[in-house]
Amino acid sequence: MLNVNIICIGKIKEKYWTQAIEEYAKRLSAFCKFQIIELDEEKIKNNPSQSDIDKTLIAEGKRILSKIPKSSYTIGMCIEGKIISSEELSKKTDDIALNGFSTINFIIGGS
Repeated sequence: MLNVNIICIGKIKEKYWTQAIEEYAKRLSAFCKFQIIELDEEKIKNNPSQSDIDKTLIAEGKRILSKIPKSSYTIGMCIEGKIISSEELSKKTDDIALNGFSTINFIIGGS
């Protein structure tokens, strides 16, 4: 069975989102082992310098990397990325599994 991880910076706080996640996780359980790995946000001061921002990104990046299983396929989610349809995502996950990967990670970094 395929393992699907969402590795993200920050916690889901809104109840309606946690309820939606629980519902989709239940639906997905017939097709894959689904897990959300929430990592703490790095503390950063108000009006940070570029150096502060870079240090924060590096620290959060290291924590993310520590949660990625070896021999897994990783997809970074970012606002600048390519938008794909549900059908394209389904094909992509099928292709990943057919290429021998048992785990897919979706990474959502901090803002």
